Amino acid sequence: MKTPLGTLYGPNITPDPVTGIGRWSLKAFARALREGVGRDGRHLYPALPYEHFASLTDDDIAALYAYVMMQQPVHAVAPPHRLYPPFGYRPLLAAWKLLFARPGAFMPPVGPDPIWNRGAYLTEALGHCGACHTPRNLLQAERPDRPLAGGKGDGWNTPPLDGSDRKWTTPQVEAYLTTGRAPDGSVARGPMAKVVKSLSQAPRAEVHAIAVYIASRMAGREPGKHG
Repeated sequence: MKTPLGTLYGPNITPDPVTGIGRWSLKAFARALREGVGRDGRHLYPALPYEHFASLTDDDIAALYAYVMMQQPVHAVAPPHRLYPPFGYRPLLAAWKLLFARPGAFMPPVGPDPIWNRGAYLTEALGHCGACHTPRNLLQAERPDRPLAGGKGDGWNTPPLDGSDRKWTTPQVEAYLTTGRAPDGSVARGPMAKVVKSLSQAPRAEVHAIAVYIASRMAGREPGKHG
């Protein structure tokens, strides 16, 4: 993953006991997702979107852990990160977290529509859409004053989902998430193409909930009010 601060390489998360996470307990796995701390106590870079995963439910974390631990172990060591000084000094991440991390569980707005609320959780927490679709500051933290206002994802410009650029309906968003085809005939490319490939296999009710939430954000409607 190329960033303005250098290049990050994803670690081995197969259950290999030596080079992967085969010796990680569920508790260690959950701490990594929610707090950005590895089994050895080192701070993890926020390329792992623990800002969003901090909101995951216990059941979803347990399901993710079970899935990962059922995969074929692969003995492989990821290349070292190539970050510009001083960003390769991990203790600096403690200060970064104090400034920018958002600990705590996802709290839905009061009295939202159940479908909208489910979509909000899937979009903001599990799907971490803001990791790409929210602009970042100079230290690569998401800007809380401009959620889903467009950003960058692995070198690609990502469009805003806050209604400042486009206002798709729920059926249009749902069609795009499952087929990759936009209302204007363009198709998903880059990282979004991989997202579409995954969502095309997801339960349609879950994709519909995401579409309801995103369409409401595009339209600037209040939580729970969707068409």
